[in-house]
Amino acid sequence: MSAASTTGSDQPAVNDLVSSLSAIVGREHVVVDPQITASFGTDWTRAWSALPLAVVRPATTEQVAEVLRICSHHRIPVVPQGGNTGLVGGGVPHSDHTCVVVSTLRLNQFGALDAATRTVEVGAGVTLTQLHTFARSVGLRYAVDLAARDSATVGGMISTNAGGLRVVGLGDTRQQVMGVEAVLPDGTVIRRMDPLAKDNGGYNLSQLMTGAEGTLGIVTAARLRLIEQPTSPPFVTLVGLPDVESAVALLTQERARPGLTGAELFRAEGMRVVRQVCGLSQPLRSEHPVYLLLETAELPNLPESADAVVDERMWEYRDRQAEAVAATGIPFKLDVCLPVSVIPDFLDELAGLPDCQGREVHVYAHLGDGNLHINLVNIDQAIGERLDQQVLTAVARYGGSIAAEHGVGVHKTAWLHLSRSAEEIAAMRAIKTTLDPLGIMNPGVLLPVEEGQR
Repeated sequence: MSAASTTGSDQPAVNDLVSSLSAIVGREHVVVDPQITASFGTDWTRAWSALPLAVVRPATTEQVAEVLRICSHHRIPVVPQGGNTGLVGGGVPHSDHTCVVVSTLRLNQFGALDAATRTVEVGAGVTLTQLHTFARSVGLRYAVDLAARDSATVGGMISTNAGGLRVVGLGDTRQQVMGVEAVLPDGTVIRRMDPLAKDNGGYNLSQLMTGAEGTLGIVTAARLRLIEQPTSPPFVTLVGLPDVESAVALLTQERARPGLTGAELFRAEGMRVVRQVCGLSQPLRSEHPVYLLLETAELPNLPESADAVVDERMWEYRDRQAEAVAATGIPFKLDVCLPVSVIPDFLDELAGLPDCQGREVHVYAHLGDGNLHINLVNIDQAIGERLDQQVLTAVARYGGSIAAEHGVGVHKTAWLHLSRSAEEIAAMRAIKTTLDPLGIMNPGVLLPVEEGQR
């Protein structure tokens, strides 16, 4: 049975596939009821949706390997999925009844802490909140944090090299990954999980799997670095500012001092919608065009006249921006990274685009690392395509990247050439073809579709 055959009425072949998968993971962990599988086929943004052929929920690496061997044998495309918090269509099928979604949520085991290296082995289905809870229980912490912490999984965060709220001080996911266990498309298991600070015996396949968006295989476990808890709680300060230039200047000042771990920006429209949707109170004396949230080891150096408050609860105003925007409609999103110094000019140009005129443009940002999240709500496909072209071309012109932390997914494959040369894309395609010669792993994601594949 090939992928093409499943689009017709080949029910006996589908039944055989389900039986084979059920023999591996148990019938209760192979889901074909469309009322249940629909949620596994819909992206968090609701912009991409298709029904999986089946959803399979393995509990061990060996089961994942067997599932992939069967799918490879039948040439059935496979979509790896963790918490399904993706925002670029990279973790869901894109045509009905053609793909098997492999959910990693049951791969949720914790290994013992290696105290000497402060590392721990965790399953790909462990959520970020569970990882934070474990780290606190052993007197440490995990460096990466993001708003989708209750749903986002280790496997998904590795696959997209998630950044989040503290990259400016603590680094992104790639910097926390010391080793990875993964299953390749043919069912081969690769494992590099020893707690070694130095290991230069060839290509670093763990880092290759990090940021690969599930196109090379399925991450089933990882060895992650934990870090010390701060000796005292950091100061969380929300300050109102007249413009983005002022936010960049304050960031530059605070970056020169030790202990900056967070620098998050949002604007007046973001403050308004998060208060409206989430029922939050006005946090400062007045309203402002721009807000900057700082997390620092010492109180930031602000003038006496600054409209600011020091309170860890201020994180909620930034944390819930995506939730609040999505509550107002289906969001069109672009996740980009720019040199911090050019962000004010870029945002001025963004505001002047014809398709932004008369529309509320929600921009919130990990300002410390130049990562902007651009959101418009309830726009049609034609406007979205024009904005892709206009915004991403401008990002490239300013020396930025079209994909900061959400990945390329299917949303931005056509624009990958703005961030990667033809030679780099060819090298990536060669790696993909070598590890996935049948092209079954997360098809259509990350790499542009070639003419012969259309």
